[in-house]
Amino acid sequence: TISQDSLGYLWMGTRQGLIRYHSNNTTWFVPDVNDTLSLPHQVINCVETDKNKDVWICTNNGLCKFNRRLQNFIPVNYRYENGATASKIVLSVIEDNDKMLLMDASCIGFLNLSNNKLERIGVNEMHNPRVMHKDANNNIWVGTLNGEVYRINTERKQVDKVIEARGSEVNSIYADKEGLWVGYQSHGARKYSVNGEFIKQYIFPKKSSQKRKNTSVRKILKDKKGRLWIGAYE
Repeated sequence: TISQDSLGYLWMGTRQGLIRYHSNNTTWFVPDVNDTLSLPHQVINCVETDKNKDVWICTNNGLCKFNRRLQNFIPVNYRYENGATASKIVLSVIEDNDKMLLMDASCIGFLNLSNNKLERIGVNEMHNPRVMHKDANNNIWVGTLNGEVYRINTERKQVDKVIEARGSEVNSIYADKEGLWVGYQSHGARKYSVNGEFIKQYIFPKKSSQKRKNTSVRKILKDKKGRLWIGAYE
């Protein structure tokens, strides 16, 4: 995961810690068992910068916020709105209408920082979310462990299942007015309409005599020229 903050720093999340890069200045942050304000875990799942210029880090042992003045990390220990203990595996966070929409290994919801509670959305509809994408129309798309894809209207807190389970974990989602692209752990990449009708299966590698549909797709996006990019491996 890569994010750029308001000061121009690039933040790169890895499985061995967090890297902050700016020109010739590179800092590598790693957990320190003797420091409660260090990174809570070496596996970084997401880095996000909000409108207040705060940098949020999602790890396999909770959520934290970077303290620029002290150059350390403030842990955010939240619970669910009913008081239940939350999952420690935090996968993604997105700023949505001045609120922080958070996804952990169990659910999705809005993080209320006044009481450190996660007000869950679609808790009875969605299970095991794995990836979250916000499109240009502010729709939130969620892919799950078993291959389901949901569209969420956060203002109405409405959850609609768009794609049924495909038996393979969703790794990446990209959506715009032209369609919905889904990258799977073992089913390659597929294009759907925004209502979930199947359109196309992408085959990799294109020029190989042994074309495969079960390539693992890690990332799908479009650049400013409208070109589709798919990051994959076998």
